[in-house]
Amino acid sequence: MPAVRSHDGFTKVDLNTLEVESAEEQRRFLRPWKSRLPADLVIVYLGLIGRYRPMREVAKEWRSDATTDVDTLWDALDQRMKPSRGGTGGPNPLRKEIEDRRFCIREITGKVVPAIALSSDRVEAPLADEASGLIVGNAHTQPRRIRSIDDAQRKLLIEIGLRRMEPGRLSPSDAVKLFRQLVETIAIDCHHWFMSDSRDAFTEVLDKATRPDQTTLEDTEALLRDRLPTILAEMKLLVDSACWRELHDYQQEEGRIARLSKPADRAQDLAGIKE
Repeated sequence: MPAVRSHDGFTKVDLNTLEVESAEEQRRFLRPWKSRLPADLVIVYLGLIGRYRPMREVAKEWRSDATTDVDTLWDALDQRMKPSRGGTGGPNPLRKEIEDRRFCIREITGKVVPAIALSSDRVEAPLADEASGLIVGNAHTQPRRIRSIDDAQRKLLIEIGLRRMEPGRLSPSDAVKLFRQLVETIAIDCHHWFMSDSRDAFTEVLDKATRPDQTTLEDTEALLRDRLPTILAEMKLLVDSACWRELHDYQQEEGRIARLSKPADRAQDLAGIKE
């Protein structure tokens, strides 16, 4: 971080440089997770980290695999969390809350991790095993106060200690579980979403982001059922092939059902069934 000097408890930084470096840190961290996570979950995570231009560019890199665009996902997050944030702080309190924070990453590779003791002294603690999650240490619970070089902006700088991990070794479900735990920790420890209504609302957001929308799946399945016979008929299947026989049987049954919908034919078909 390009720190200049301390003044009244604030550390002056070049905010533009900090934002570019923070976005690049997130890009490097997320790259190995590209094929292991739902894109919606990653975009929601980045929506908690920052929405300034460099971070928005990182989020857009996941757009092609997401269910919708970045702004729509972030707007949905804001609206879902807005009632649980008390309705204060202007028209969009969550967005302002995120704007007031900047995040940086410290990758932990050794056997100890920097931590903050109850006395506020910085100490080193043994590194816990992978089961404890991606975040290591508690430095993220003690933000530092920073201000821009021109004194126009004041922020909280939060340092997240992340363990080095190979996501490719994880199953998709384990990868999602581990990453979701990271997002939940940031929401609780860094944004202070302690209250049950906040946590319940955010759980719903994460549930939607971590699994395909069931309605969309059912709509797609219904569409395929409706279109498949037409598609097969246009393929000019070989006579007596398995697909041809299935299509022929389907068309015969579809024709019979259509006739049953007509009163005159319905009586004739029902008589045939009785015989």
